[in-house]
Amino acid sequence: RPAGKDTDCSRYESTTQPSGLVKVLYGSPYELSTFCVRNGVIRSKHYEFSIKKNSDDNFSMDFDWTTRKVKTLKQGTLTARDIPDDTYDRFVLREVVRLWVKQHGEALKKGDELAFKMMDDDSVNDYRFVFQGRETVKTPAGAFETLRVDRVNDPNRVLRTWFAPTRDYTIVELEQFRNGKVDLRLLLNK
Repeated sequence: RPAGKDTDCSRYESTTQPSGLVKVLYGSPYELSTFCVRNGVIRSKHYEFSIKKNSDDNFSMDFDWTTRKVKTLKQGTLTARDIPDDTYDRFVLREVVRLWVKQHGEALKKGDELAFKMMDDDSVNDYRFVFQGRETVKTPAGAFETLRVDRVNDPNRVLRTWFAPTRDYTIVELEQFRNGKVDLRLLLNK
């Protein structure tokens, strides 16, 4: 949803409410990202991660694209790092890929690649996504003609994502694999 008066800026927020053993062992994570889209390019502005069960993992980042620095606050310590080109916070990665697919749509050919960096509390990681082709996907919300993009930079953690042009390139199916087994599967419900 729009963040403030600047209509090209958005705020993504997620609160997870796990149950059972996951809740006891891990807790309930919270993530927040504010970002702006200008000339088709996403610029992260602010990112937060917190989890009550393990506050040592809590951190926030503020991106200053004028100085090209990101300030990270973790466990009361403030650090500043350079922001490499094509760098995003971890919560807007799906939006980065969605906009790439939306901008290139019909011109995409199997094997076309998107590469960028993801900035975390203490590291910058390389991500690579490859266009795999067009597929029909059946979900509880119906069948969709989609464009499939896979994250391929880590063979032990593959992510497959199906975007539906008729839904403004919304993700209608997502599968995450760890060591060859489905770890997470999401389907559009309505």
